[in-house]
Amino acid sequence: KANFYTISICHKTIPELSDQEVNELPRAELEQDLIFDGLLLFQNEMKVESPEAIQKLKEGAIKSVICTGDSELTGIAIGKQCGIVTGPCFRGSMGEDGTLVFTDPEKDDAPVDVQNHPQSQLALSRGAWHHLRHRPQELAALGPRTVVFGQMKPDDKIN
Repeated sequence: KANFYTISICHKTIPELSDQEVNELPRAELEQDLIFDGLLLFQNEMKVESPEAIQKLKEGAIKSVICTGDSELTGIAIGKQCGIVTGPCFRGSMGEDGTLVFTDPEKDDAPVDVQNHPQSQLALSRGAWHHLRHRPQELAALGPRTVVFGQMKPDDKIN
């Protein structure tokens, strides 16, 4: 929620192998029996000039959105800082049953019916975006409220 990255640092001793042999080891084997060393915490910071630029775009009646490879939560956090996210923003993702579900990240991802919150903004996962792309009626209803697209791949960013 606060636009941080957490990286776990671990190690293990492996037999002496050539670089090629190490590169050919299955990832699962390399990740077994690791010894935990600690965590690194990085903050994802927005450019200083972003809030002013977003405000100028708003004044020109241009809608801005965030399309990121990071999570929707990181996008929402940055969006709040720069003025793209201006109120409640619910996260849309694909449920285990293949349906689009919305949750409130401010309330421990409690389920939300976005129809009951027509003024809310939305942050879609990559899966949710792909789901909506093929459902024109749902996209027409939810697309204008969407301000964050998270977990996007480079090809998604041009579609």
